[in-house]
Amino acid sequence: MIHLKKSIKTLITLFVISLTFASLSIYPVMSSFNVQVGEEYYFEVEKSSVGYYIPNAGKSIKEYSGFKINEENYDAEEIVKVRVTEINGESISWETSIGDNSVSDNALATADSSEFDIVIYTPDYSVVNNYLDPFLIQPILGNNATNWDSFESIYGSFYAKLYTEYAIKLANPSYSDVTFYYYHTYNENSTVAEFIFEYFLAYTRVYSADWHVSYFFETESRVGYDIETGVLIHYNIDNSYQIVEEELVTIPTWGDFISSTCETVHLHSTVSRTDAPIGSGKSPFAEFMAENMWYFIEGAFALCLIGITIPTTIVLTNRNGTTSKKTTSKKKKTKK
Repeated sequence: MIHLKKSIKTLITLFVISLTFASLSIYPVMSSFNVQVGEEYYFEVEKSSVGYYIPNAGKSIKEYSGFKINEENYDAEEIVKVRVTEINGESISWETSIGDNSVSDNALATADSSEFDIVIYTPDYSVVNNYLDPFLIQPILGNNATNWDSFESIYGSFYAKLYTEYAIKLANPSYSDVTFYYYHTYNENSTVAEFIFEYFLAYTRVYSADWHVSYFFETESRVGYDIETGVLIHYNIDNSYQIVEEELVTIPTWGDFISSTCETVHLHSTVSRTDAPIGSGKSPFAEFMAENMWYFIEGAFALCLIGITIPTTIVLTNRNGTTSKKTTSKKKKTKK
């Protein structure tokens, strides 16, 4: 009887351990992301271009139309695949690919990283050096309330900088025709968190009675994320920076006329989430297995532990029972 009680205690201990592992398979490590490793999403890069132009010269100095993955260039309207490769607490890694050509990237759960500057800042000449990436902002954000607050607040410090610059220009007599327009809104409902940002800043610097230069900064951005998963739904970023220089020139035989030159930097990127292309090779069953792979692995591990525990306990119980019978038999023979 004593051996049987020990076997039962062993069974209970091993069973509790098995249940602990099973519970770990049901409740994964806490994270701000509501996506799983192995999940795949598809996006159409509808527009992608950046260039440096001199319109009145009838040509572009530099222009890159399309986007790049590694060193390979693609035209707009191509579909790219994003596959989640790792989630580690508040950071996420993913792979962007077309066919066998892929590039890896990672980001934090929040939207306050410097890569979101492109949503609100106008470009300068430094961006006109290569084809754009397929994504100018990260395709996946964390989906908790703190992260959506950070997404809403990315415009704040830039607006303060813009208004300060506007006020300084307005108060300086060296500047004229100072114009400032600003619009921002953030909408959040049960399905979408959407950020809209627009601004226009223009002023003219008067260097002399015969020479002045006008500056124009303009941004129109719209970004939307799925509020449940944190996956990008769409974005449109259309930014430009323009300089117009005008100078009064006198030519003896022709008289006075205004010489005008114009330089423009323009960046435009539009991306929208779309369905998997036909023939992408992933069946609904395969997608289900990819999304729930770790649940199956951890659950199978827990079941294996239970499967080992029960037979082992039965063997121990039978062995103890046999030993107990032999002991009893010997005691009876001794009494004779």
